Amino acid sequence: MLREHLKYPKMDAATKVFEKLGVDASTRFDEKDQDFEYTSCRLEETEQYLDLYKQESTSESEKRVLGCFLFECLNEYVQNNDKQHELFKEVMHLLHRDEDIHETEIEYWTNTEEPNEENWWPITNYILRWKNT
Repeated sequence: MLREHLKYPKMDAATKVFEKLGVDASTRFDEKDQDFEYTSCRLEETEQYLDLYKQESTSESEKRVLGCFLFECLNEYVQNNDKQHELFKEVMHLLHRDEDIHETEIEYWTNTEEPNEENWWPITNYILRWKNT
């Protein structure tokens, strides 16, 4: 069950994530950025996000942000390469294991209400297939 304080990713948690990665958060987003959880991450940092996610010292709020980063990066990879990222299965395992943190994000990326699959996120079918294995 989703915990209410984790329903939305928080900017302060994103700032802490970037600090831990040695990145100045102000170079990625500011307080007016409504979609920081998707616009501030970089595909080339996917492995760093995953490594940080797995660290014991990473808070749930930081994991919430990292989950957004990981989904966004994996989606971008599929969009650019028409195949899943090599870290896809490991990421899916972790994010679904911690579903109580990522429930709303998982729902967002697996939304299939649109009847035309062409309008789904590039990663949606990969996630759905993974869940069915």
